[in-house]
Amino acid sequence: MGYLPEDQGLYVPTTQVWETSSILDVDVNSEQFKLLLVRLLQNVNEIAIALNLKDTGYYVLQPFVNGQQFFSTDPLNPDNLRPCFRYTLNVGAVGAGVNTFAHNIPNITNTWTLTRLYAAATDNIGLNFYPVGTGGATAGIITINSNITNVVITNNTGVVFTSCIVVLEFLKY
Repeated sequence: MGYLPEDQGLYVPTTQVWETSSILDVDVNSEQFKLLLVRLLQNVNEIAIALNLKDTGYYVLQPFVNGQQFFSTDPLNPDNLRPCFRYTLNVGAVGAGVNTFAHNIPNITNTWTLTRLYAAATDNIGLNFYPVGTGGATAGIITINSNITNVVITNNTGVVFTSCIVVLEFLKY
């Protein structure tokens, strides 16, 4: 696959690519100056590619493209990566038992695929902080699942949480 070098993640060198003192001595009409401009443009392009491929650290209350890229489902175009969308939901208090919260994500269709669903619940009174897991509603744990309209948190911990933040990440096709 041509979109990433093997055995490497995203990398932008932090050292100088050329000696800055030599730039001052270059004749602007020379071949050396033209090569310098080409190298400069290549470096700017590498920075732009790295910046565009980063995973954005925003957790906002609306769906947006987060910078993650997922494999292609088209065998004829394996380099046609798919963008991932992130949606953050501040659900507020989570009581005991089953809690249902409308996520209000518009236009979900059968082409969507969830890639991540996670949450963390906070009890500011008792200072309890729990990750919200998956795996079914069994005693002593707090679980999460989602459907086309709601996020469902089942709280069997015995703790009433004062706040909870949910993150959904998904592919639209």
